[in-house]
Amino acid sequence: MKAIKIKVYGRVQGVNFRVGVKTFCDKKEIDGYVLNRENGSVFIFAQGSSVSLLELVSWVKESPGFCKVEGIEQESCSVKKEFEGFRIRYERDFISDQVQSFKNLGKSVFYKVL
Repeated sequence: MKAIKIKVYGRVQGVNFRVGVKTFCDKKEIDGYVLNRENGSVFIFAQGSSVSLLELVSWVKESPGFCKVEGIEQESCSVKKEFEGFRIRYERDFISDQVQSFKNLGKSVFYKVL
């Protein structure tokens, strides 16, 4: 089993990106989690087969749904803890997370217009 850390930048909050990542990972039997970061990026920790992880990275780069991926950083890592299933995590509670994601969406849209 392989593991990867992915940081995704761009319009990736407030557009159901995490739900899309979870759905993709569930279909590909990838375990781990996805998390919105306060700075507007999204962090993904995924573990699975080499092929499924490569497919995940390719899928993210395609800017699925309403998101617009402007950049990613990826890093292979060792599997220290095995996850069972794939989850959406929150830095704080659900409501605070949603409010922050909409603020970040507003910033990404507003600053692009200027």
